[in-house]
Amino acid sequence: MNKLNMKKYIDFFKFSTSFDFDLYDVLCALVYARSVKPCSKYKTFHEVIPYLYQDYDFSYDQLLSALEYYRTVFCPGEGKVSDRYIDHLF
Repeated sequence: MNKLNMKKYIDFFKFSTSFDFDLYDVLCALVYARSVKPCSKYKTFHEVIPYLYQDYDFSYDQLLSALEYYRTVFCPGEGKVSDRYIDHLF
């Protein structure tokens, strides 16, 4: 994720949110965790993320908030297609 240099772009979202956690950290944790062991969001948070190399500092509720935020930003449509797309992504 570092080589893609995405952090500077994801950090722009901080200006439009009041989150007290890092959206980029949530994205990285989900991508890395799903690469290691694809499973539900709940299992990903409780069974995979704690064992990743980097320590992450966000709660399960914050993870869900970040996913909902990403859903509204990247797939603003209310249709089933965008929901399925985001659900498969994360």
